[in-house]
Amino acid sequence: MTVDILLVKIIVFYMKSNFEPKIVYFDSKRHLPQNSSEKTNDLFYILMALYLAEEQDKNLTTLTLEKSLFKTSFLEAKQGKKFFNTFFFIDKNGTHNNVFYKYLAEMEAGNLLNKSGRDIKLRAKGSSLAQQFVQVAQDNNEIKDLLIKLDNVVGQYADNPSKAWTENHQIKAVDYTTKEKKTKTIEEVIKEMKQAHKFASIKDFKYFDYLSSDFETIDLPSRYKNNLEDSLSNIELEDYKTAADISTLFISH
Repeated sequence: MTVDILLVKIIVFYMKSNFEPKIVYFDSKRHLPQNSSEKTNDLFYILMALYLAEEQDKNLTTLTLEKSLFKTSFLEAKQGKKFFNTFFFIDKNGTHNNVFYKYLAEMEAGNLLNKSGRDIKLRAKGSSLAQQFVQVAQDNNEIKDLLIKLDNVVGQYADNPSKAWTENHQIKAVDYTTKEKKTKTIEEVIKEMKQAHKFASIKDFKYFDYLSSDFETIDLPSRYKNNLEDSLSNIELEDYKTAADISTLFISH
């Protein structure tokens, strides 16, 4: 074994051993995309999840789409990697973020997908964009491995939505919003939230934060971000830079 390979193994082991999912209060500078490029990145992986389901001749709902992206983000975080910039808060359905409704509305307005009730399917334009990326991704091992994980999770959750729900509720994290800082399942946090008073402000929302202090970002090639941005060029996008904009993410649906 060469010194370089040994060093990589040591770094990976260190990242895994430091993996400690946390429940924390909302931080707009950490839990949302910070610029248009980061947001476009997330829109693209939504597109890819829907495409992978389509290739398996399966359908995703809003719930299974969200849970698929959360689970894949969680799996990547275990390896010290980050590919998705939108984090998830905890509500009665487990990990969730109302921003997904905004994302899907923008992509539907851009003729990339069609949302009918809870079911979501790509339009021809969205499928074409995703297919172009898949062909090139074969030359990027990091993204290729990521898509394999996403494809596996998408297939499982499309077949068995109850599994998406159950697995999500049983994931554990250290609750840093309490003095005790106990390890809890998401289901336990939900039960505690039901007994507590309603959130008074955005800052009260509890987010599931799975990133270590030292992580590697998986970069999406710029040309694919540009292609997607071009497809949405006539759509009025929201960037949620101000507190007033951010508050719209927490409106119940």
